[in-house]
Amino acid sequence: MGKRISFIGLVMLILPACSWAAGLTVLTVPWDPTHPLTPHTTYAINPTTEATVVLAATAPSAAAGDSLSVTWVFGDGSPNATFVTTNQYDLSTTHQYPASAAAGTAWTAVITVQDTTAGTSGTANYYVSQESNILASRVNVAIDSGLWYMHQTMWRANTPANGQTVNWGGWDTSGGACNNVGGAAYDCYATGVINANNVRPTRSAAIKVPRPAGPPPTLIPMTLTADLRGCSSPLAS
Repeated sequence: MGKRISFIGLVMLILPACSWAAGLTVLTVPWDPTHPLTPHTTYAINPTTEATVVLAATAPSAAAGDSLSVTWVFGDGSPNATFVTTNQYDLSTTHQYPASAAAGTAWTAVITVQDTTAGTSGTANYYVSQESNILASRVNVAIDSGLWYMHQTMWRANTPANGQTVNWGGWDTSGGACNNVGGAAYDCYATGVINANNVRPTRSAAIKVPRPAGPPPTLIPMTLTADLRGCSSPLAS
């Protein structure tokens, strides 16, 4: 009995050191903002090689410069991805799911973020589905990668405009310095100066991407984050 009491006392001492207060907002990028459970696409390039997909997330409530400990659990039994960053706008990682998985196989990846500066934590899900290696699948993966690349390279600013603070940014080198990804920012270029008073204070902007196959041509609503304080609350398409 004495040993039992000692063991319980040890657990009570350890738990407070391992606890984290909730309150950190973690947002994953949805494939379809109007149906957030719709999975992102992956596919097998050949029987032994899977496409590399990006899993994208931000922590918009974290303060600039906070140390963020990030863990991605991919949901397929593979080792977790863990890293530490101070960039709350980019908590992304890449992954290859099993090439042997049948079309229709679904995975739920889970990201957990601990703000070791503020002592808060948060979590979110990222949904992925194995699809056949067809043009539509390849385009979907390219859309995910391309839009996230734009998110990563975008310069950001907080600017007072029309009586409120606008969190905004762009890809013009006249307005700010773009963030390099892989040593470059191919989507950034010199252009005229952007007036912050003309920027609508919204959390994201909607774009439409033509579907490459299947008559008649239709449009797929996609979301491109414009203010980089998060990846949700898109405009209606």
